[in-house]
Amino acid sequence: MKIRVKNLKGNRFEIDVQPNDTAMAVKKTIEESQGEDSYPWDEQLLVYNGKLLKDESTLEENEVSENDILLVMCSKSKAFGTTGALSSQPSTAAPAALPISSDEVTSQALASTSAQTNSDGKASEYGSLLYHQSRFHLL
Repeated sequence: MKIRVKNLKGNRFEIDVQPNDTAMAVKKTIEESQGEDSYPWDEQLLVYNGKLLKDESTLEENEVSENDILLVMCSKSKAFGTTGALSSQPSTAAPAALPISSDEVTSQALASTSAQTNSDGKASEYGSLLYHQSRFHLL
């Protein structure tokens, strides 16, 4: 079956998968399809209907079917610099983001889809969007 994958910039592409494929297998299919540099499988987070997919769960268990859309995000690499190698030189750049748990990602993904209310009683998603951009690569 074909499913569509969307990144945080809104770009979409299609991949061929089977209902019994695990989320990890889907991540590897995305990496093969789009390139290891852009979508390394071990840095991908997949979200479907506001729920973070666990690597061992299947598409069928998560009720993903033909032509559905998955959201893919890549967490930022913590140990590597811009060249991808560990550096022995002290860095003047800001420290890398701390690892986050899957529960945090799920709550952040859900929060980004619903408006939050500020002190004026007006809905604001701007702060949430900035937080997501600081924690994930925009692909």
